[in-house]
Amino acid sequence: MIGAVIFLVIGIIVLGYGFHLKSKTKKTKNWVTTNGKILDIKLTRVLLDESQDFNCEIKYSFFAKNNKIEGNRILPFIGISSNEENIKIYEKLKNAENVEVHYNPKNLKESCLVKESNYLNTGIIILGLTALLFGSLMFTLSVFDQQEKNRNDIEFIE
Repeated sequence: MIGAVIFLVIGIIVLGYGFHLKSKTKKTKNWVTTNGKILDIKLTRVLLDESQDFNCEIKYSFFAKNNKIEGNRILPFIGISSNEENIKIYEKLKNAENVEVHYNPKNLKESCLVKESNYLNTGIIILGLTALLFGSLMFTLSVFDQQEKNRNDIEFIE
């Protein structure tokens, strides 16, 4: 029963986070697009336990409202978790000088190179739904199991 509740709580939190990201990502449709300049880009290795992950780190600048702004986000609100995507982005941009930058006109510190990216948001929502479904199944099975035990206890007493 406790395991079911844990999965239900995790599912609700992850699902809420996924919808929150999806809502924020929708707002990037109104962001302004401009030309920027790549200041630095590197592919770093991150050693976790025995596995090796890669992280594409980028620094770029652009002008908005007569201000020079620096940014470092590829996606608007989250990092890229896939090694393949990090390597692909690095290979695509390592020799580039200029890049298209999207920024929030209401908050110039919010900028990114790829806006409206829904694939990760959808994955988070699916993960939350899966945890909710699994937790619900565990909860239902534990209730039925408890009812069966109660019936057996009543038969034993009679």
